[in-house]
Amino acid sequence: MVRGHRRLRAGSGAYRADPGFGLEAVLSAGLAAERHGDYASRAPSGDGAAPPPPFGLPVLAELPALATVLDQLNTADTALLDAVAGLADLLDSDAVEQTTGVGVEHWLAAVATQTRMDRRLLLRACRLLRRLPSLATAVRHHRISFAQLRGLTIGLRSARKELDTQLDELLTVALDELDRLDRPDPDILVRHMVDALDELDADDLAAREREASTGRFLALQPRLDGTGGRLVAECDAAATALIDAATAPSPAAVEAAGSYGAARLDLLLARLASSCAAGEVGGDAEREAGAGAAPAPGPDTGGDGGAGAATHPPAWTDQLPAPQLLLRLPFDALLDDRIPADLLSRLTGGRLRLTAAAARQLADHAGARLRTIVIDDTGAALGVGRASRQPPGWLSDVLAAIHDTCTGPGCDRPARGAQLDHATPWWPTGPQSPAGTTDLDNLGPLCATTNRAKESAGWQVSQRRTGTRTWSHQRSGLTTTTVPGTWRPANDPRRRQPPRPVPPGATRAGPDERAHDLPF
Repeated sequence: MVRGHRRLRAGSGAYRADPGFGLEAVLSAGLAAERHGDYASRAPSGDGAAPPPPFGLPVLAELPALATVLDQLNTADTALLDAVAGLADLLDSDAVEQTTGVGVEHWLAAVATQTRMDRRLLLRACRLLRRLPSLATAVRHHRISFAQLRGLTIGLRSARKELDTQLDELLTVALDELDRLDRPDPDILVRHMVDALDELDADDLAAREREASTGRFLALQPRLDGTGGRLVAECDAAATALIDAATAPSPAAVEAAGSYGAARLDLLLARLASSCAAGEVGGDAEREAGAGAAPAPGPDTGGDGGAGAATHPPAWTDQLPAPQLLLRLPFDALLDDRIPADLLSRLTGGRLRLTAAAARQLADHAGARLRTIVIDDTGAALGVGRASRQPPGWLSDVLAAIHDTCTGPGCDRPARGAQLDHATPWWPTGPQSPAGTTDLDNLGPLCATTNRAKESAGWQVSQRRTGTRTWSHQRSGLTTTTVPGTWRPANDPRRRQPPRPVPPGATRAGPDERAHDLPF
């Protein structure tokens, strides 16, 4: 019932399900006893010793209702996995239709009451098991959950059969590596395999990128009563990242506007007003005359500052920083056009994917608006030791490039713009406690909500240099592991020799020789 890389640990001691241990019997007896009010007394014990707690976590014995729910979910998950494995066996033969005269899908609808969407998902999952032997084995041995199987089925739905051998090998390695982690987040496996597919099938990613680019549009929909309207748009990755960077408000702006969305719109309008004040909006005839007309006299043109001065932005627009894009570029992408790159954003999920060709084109045109973080296969990067508590700008960008999202368990809020947390606190928590460093092996992005709750809720965090974090909760005994967006198994077949470390800061400024003089 406790599967592979989803194993539980109680406190600091490892807890694994043993086929002969009788965990199911303990849970079943305990849950039955809960209904009679004697949870502990009904659990079987061969030698009179106290029975093991549900899932190896003593705190669950204090809350039987939660233990019941978790047991029910695990039982349902196991049943679903077994059903998929059995359905796959039936589909490998014609026994159902030959014996009953009706196809499997009709039985799923009429008797199992599966909706059309669910039937398609089940049948697609069975076909994927046939293509990926390691996945079929993982399902039959309950190494993954049904939710992970569903995620893999959806995420790999466009995979070409020619890639099956490579995908199967990557899945085998990923499962083995996840087994070594302390109860890793279940989303890791799906994300890792979907990212691998983008790398293996660069043509598909390029096609999706072209579709997003050719389908771009901006529409304005007025309200029927004329009191306003709505913006509707479709953008490719680069455009979405630019809009996100240009409209990312500060906490003070969010508080003043009343909501994050309102602050975004205010900032967009401020930038438009800045462009208008700079003389970019004039009469239609003036605009049609072209950009070759001489600029109006003013402070920057050597004039007397007369009428032309009014065309310059007011003081408040001078406070708007230029939007900055943050590109995470694998070192291999410098040498191989098929390796994708990522634009880091403040949107849910933390990143937008694009091809290496699009990344290079962006670097050529964005100039100083783009900071590129090159990531090698090991994830190693330089830090700043204990020189300061606040990370410098380049280190914050490197952390966002490594992690994608908040490092809190199950959180998908973006890493860019998040608070940076010291796994080992900067200020020692006691006379014998070490002081944390401001370095990559001790820093990780946390959204404001997770950061506030981290220590107040009793979580303790340890971190490896790769960015992998282990979260331990003493009261409940829970332990879980989060990994960065750049995580790869130690023996990933795609790993190559690590390149030389990239110095901090932008790696490419673009064609503008003055770019290095501009703020990052």
